[in-house]
Formats: sequence, structure tokens, C-alpha cells
Amino acid sequence: QYTASECSSTADRVCQACTACSAGSYQSSPCFGSQDAVCRLCTSCSAGQYQARACGATQDGLCANITACLLDEYELQAPTATANRVCASISNCSSRQYQTGVPPMTSNSQCRNLTDCTAVEYEHGPAPSTTDRSCAPLLFCPYPGWYEVQPPTLTTNRECSLWTTCRSDEYIAAPPTASSDVICVRWSTCAAAQYEAAAPTSTSDRACIARQTCGAGDYQTSA
Repeated sequence: QYTASECSSTADRVCQACTACSAGSYQSSPCFGSQDAVCRLCTSCSAGQYQARACGATQDGLCANITACLLDEYELQAPTATANRVCASISNCSSRQYQTGVPPMTSNSQCRNLTDCTAVEYEHGPAPSTTDRSCAPLLFCPYPGWYEVQPPTLTTNRECSLWTTCRSDEYIAAPPTASSDVICVRWSTCAAAQYEAAAPTSTSDRACIARQTCGAGDYQTSA
């Protein structure tokens, strides 16, 4: 109770019951002495805010702005009327993974392992951060007839080339293999002071030997 009017020479003191604050309001001033309790409506949080502190019997509620997640964050927990939004850092996929898509504001990155190219494949171009690795089959050099000019690597294909065909005035100095071309050399031409001891073939050179010079007292039996 509080004193509504004091005692006088002609009237007794008048006491009244303290006002009880109703639901949705709080007591901003207490009931004391000759002052009744003062009630005020609890503050209502606006859009974009949450109630950081509840409205109590003797204190107003406290509103705070809802946190906005940064560009490198996602919403781990949505805000409610009485709780703030919880943000977490977006995970980065490892060098052996790719991101399946741009993560929405409410979920973390979705990472998958990159495809490993097989022993008969190579990586056809570098894998972007949001797509899987692209593998292509390695070129096969048909043997015989072709040889490997450039061996494959993890990111490049094998290069093949046809064996060279020697010309009619050349011979094969080194036969071709699966990894090397034929080596063609032009037939030798005997000098004036030489004669052809062996005719050239497709696989051997012409053999030239110096002509014999008849000495004094000798004669030449044939040219």
C-alpha cells in the first residue's frame, strides 16, 4: 500500500493498494511512501531486431540489431524473436577438392574430391574451383608406322608422328622404333680416284675404295 492522503486533525490517513502492472508492462517506479507504482508498456522490438533481454517485473526489455553474416560467412542458426543470428566461416575446399556450387546464405561449402585420371588418361585443362577435373584418353601411337615424339605428362597428351620414308638416294642409317624416327643418310658418291667396291642398298651406303696406281715397270690390265 501507499499513503494516498496523510493523517490530519480532522481525517485519518488514507492507504490504497499499490497498482499491479499488467502483462506486457513493467514497473518503472516502485510503490513507496505516498507514491503509487508507475507502470509502462514493455518495448516491442522492430523488424531486424531481437529481444536481447526479456521485459521483467521492474525493467524494460532490451532490443538489439540482428547480426548480418559477412560475405565469407553463412548462417549457421537463424535468428528468433529472442536470439541473434549465428554466423560461421565458410570452409574452403582443399587442393584435392572442388566446390559443387556457390553455397547459399544458410549452408556451408559443399566439397567433393576431384576425379583422379587413370594411367591411360591425362588432365584435359586445369580444374576450376567449382567443377570436377576433366580427364581425356591418351593418344596411342600405332606401331609399326608411328613413333612417340613427345611422351605424355599429367596435363598433356602424347604426340605421335609417322615414320619418315627415306628417298631413293638415301639409306637407313638407324631403323625407327616406337620412340624414335628412322635416320636417313644420303648415299656416298665415289671420288674420281675411287671406285665402287659395293653398291648401295636401302640399308647400307655405297663402298668406295681408292684406285690402285700402277708403278714404274707396271701396266694397267683394265680400266
